[in-house]
Amino acid sequence: MVADRSSNSYNVFTSCTTVNPNQTLQFAKWLKGNSSFTDTELSPIYQDYRGLAPIYLQAGGKEILVDMIRDFAKTLEKQGSRVRLDIWKHMTHEFHGYGKHLPESREALEWIRRAIAWAQQSESNKEFSTIAQTEVNCL
Repeated sequence: MVADRSSNSYNVFTSCTTVNPNQTLQFAKWLKGNSSFTDTELSPIYQDYRGLAPIYLQAGGKEILVDMIRDFAKTLEKQGSRVRLDIWKHMTHEFHGYGKHLPESREALEWIRRAIAWAQQSESNKEFSTIAQTEVNCL
């Protein structure tokens, strides 16, 4: 997916992250290769996720892709997919990598562990509790 360079987060948070906005364009070129696929065909936001397992998303509130991640979660919700999105307010794109140093990173990683454990439970009425960071919860 070619990053939406008009999104607020893409333009506002570029100084808050080690992800260079131009990298998204390079990643798109690598993904396409010599194929004739369009951006729409390759973009996750335009795919059909109905019938898939639950999807758990986390994002940093100060990352350049946060607006697109929110849009993706809303797309999943509109399709009737089971999705949850947690936004970690002051974190950047790569915040999970700082688990030894930031309490928010450790907490986010713990919620990933809990999400995996939750998804592996066999009962159909299981509950995956929301937290303060939860913005979308359709599980």
